[in-house]
Amino acid sequence: MRGLSRKLYLDLSVPTEEDQRSDQQRILEALSAEGVKEEVHIPVRMLRQLYPLLDRAGWKITVSLSWNGEKWELVDIESGDTARQHYGLAVDLGSTTVVVRLLDCNSGEILGEESCFNKQIQWGTDILSRIFFCKDDRKKLEEIRLATVESIIECMDKLDVKHPVSRKCLSMVVAGNTTMIHFLLG
Repeated sequence: MRGLSRKLYLDLSVPTEEDQRSDQQRILEALSAEGVKEEVHIPVRMLRQLYPLLDRAGWKITVSLSWNGEKWELVDIESGDTARQHYGLAVDLGSTTVVVRLLDCNSGEILGEESCFNKQIQWGTDILSRIFFCKDDRKKLEEIRLATVESIIECMDKLDVKHPVSRKCLSMVVAGNTTMIHFLLG
């Protein structure tokens, strides 16, 4: 499966006097050899983790990449081969119910599913009541946004009980009607 995130195991060459490439360059070249043809950005916070991680890991690491809409961004580095532990969340943000599914991003298999009532219901069971509640008040819109986030987190907490890997997800896709997405984004 190719999605919004990737985990790749890299067996990097150890630096020598003859091969003094930077750690960043070694990673970028190894990613290219693994078929990552798009640009990869490695933020400074990730570069800071390379030493002494690479030495301790024997230059065998797994990198986690996330697609930001334009390019891949390196978001995590782990010792050894953890590429099989690649998880994501799919959220159905309904006006009444929120459903969250935990997916194995390598196989596409659904590992678990939890649901809860959308906490926005306190401002009305119909969408129009919620729109009228917050249409002229940014603070009220923020209340609805936070209730939306709390609903998703409640489902994630339920998932985490049965599937502790749910907090290690690299990506989340949220689908809902236009109003629900606008509420989520504030």
